[in-house]
Amino acid sequence: MAECFNDSYLFPGEGNDTYIARVWPQWNDELAQAASQLAGRVLQAAILGSEVVDDDA
Repeated sequence: MAECFNDSYLFPGEGNDTYIARVWPQWNDELAQAASQLAGRVLQAAILGSEVVDDDA
C-alpha cells in the first residue's frame, strides 16, 4: 500500500492527491495496519454473506 501512496521517480503517489493528503497526511506502518483491519471488518460481512452462484441455472 505504501508504494501506491508515496511518490516514485516515474509516477506521483496517491499522497499527492489533495483530498487524500488531508485525510492521511503521512503513510506509516501504524496507518497501514489500521487501514487493513478496518477493511477486514467492513468486508467481512459481505464475504460471510456471499454465496456461490451456479451459471448452469
